Amino acid sequence: MSLVLHTLCVMSCIVSLIYCVVVYYFFNDTKRFLWYTGSYIFFVLNSGSLYAIFPYKLFEPGVDDFAANFFFATYVIIALFMSFSCIYLLQCPYPKLTRFMTGFGYYCVVLAACIIAIPESHFPAAYVVVSLTGMVPTAVAMYLANQFANQSRQFLLPVISYVFMLLASVLDPVLALTGYKGYGFRIFALSLFALTNSIIFAIQYKESIAHTDSLSMALTETLEKIRHSDNALMCTRMNPDFLYSSLALIRQKCDDDAFTAEELTVSLSKYLRHTLGFKQLQGFVTISNEIELTKAYIAIEKVRNPRINFELSIPDDLPDFNIPPLSIQPLVENSIEHAFKGNTSDPRIAITVLALDENYHISVTDNGCGMTEEDISKATADATSNTKVGLFNIHARLLGLYGKGVQIVSTDGLGTSVSFDVPIQALYASKEVANE
Repeated sequence: MSLVLHTLCVMSCIVSLIYCVVVYYFFNDTKRFLWYTGSYIFFVLNSGSLYAIFPYKLFEPGVDDFAANFFFATYVIIALFMSFSCIYLLQCPYPKLTRFMTGFGYYCVVLAACIIAIPESHFPAAYVVVSLTGMVPTAVAMYLANQFANQSRQFLLPVISYVFMLLASVLDPVLALTGYKGYGFRIFALSLFALTNSIIFAIQYKESIAHTDSLSMALTETLEKIRHSDNALMCTRMNPDFLYSSLALIRQKCDDDAFTAEELTVSLSKYLRHTLGFKQLQGFVTISNEIELTKAYIAIEKVRNPRINFELSIPDDLPDFNIPPLSIQPLVENSIEHAFKGNTSDPRIAITVLALDENYHISVTDNGCGMTEEDISKATADATSNTKVGLFNIHARLLGLYGKGVQIVSTDGLGTSVSFDVPIQALYASKEVANE
């Protein structure tokens, strides 16, 4: 029996290591998978410890201080990597929970640094602390996996493994402190966790490739139809270079990272759906439609330009008012293309929508190289100038609708803010047009 259990522990380490290598091989250019890979590396180090197999030995005379401190530290570092994998891998959709897990990750760094040197007299308390610390990201991961399980039953396997890990995190310290002299339960939970996630990884990877291929074919057919239409791009004011470069990016990611390729394909599909929608040709769309279009565009650009940070600030209670189509996304596109030609550190683009007394105020602000007074004059006065053509189009449409176009505030070398106002009193007429 003892030989069987030892073999199971060793197999757990081997499966974890193999899974880690496979993840790194297929996703070596993906930031979010580095956290998952890191967690598996420390799973191997932690599960190979004598104290992971026999927790009660932590409280016996002659305990190896260094080995025990290493066990505690790797336990906490696993919690660190799992907390960030909840954000990057499971894509936590809740901003408050994301901020909490980010702060919790930094707490784990401090705790690991402190606990590596804790004396033997504090081992019982340390074991309780690291067990509770490990339960936090495990519980969050279980909750997020359960959300996915509502859409796909295959995620029930990792949910079950997380449940066992939570139970083991409670049972091991409690039983060890009460005198139980046997194998730890967490090592078996780790075995189940490694096996179930290996299965899920294989299934997801296969499905992602198939889904990406299907979506890519559909997008290619759509773009071919657009290319053979004389006025489609003119009517929708789309940038054809963006569409074709996005397809090229998707093809590249199909070889490097199938999951990212799938996400890019979905984002481009959303972009096309919102841009080619019939309401785009009616003169007005809702602000929610325009924001979704902009989000889809940003999702693609974040992969193409990972160093640029995007911030979106919209009040939760903002009414879903109507605005001219393609009036926000081209401003973001202009910032990406023209604002960061120099070596801007920490480049940022902020999209803000505010409800003022008589207007809805919309702005796109960057911290790039800025514009000169001559550049500002050309941007809104001449559509034939070499720069800011999309900006002129927005300015001309707003000027014709509301009598007031875009406002540009810029400081050379510090950044640019392009904004416009949608008068509240003009919305009633636009709603009638949009609803026809």
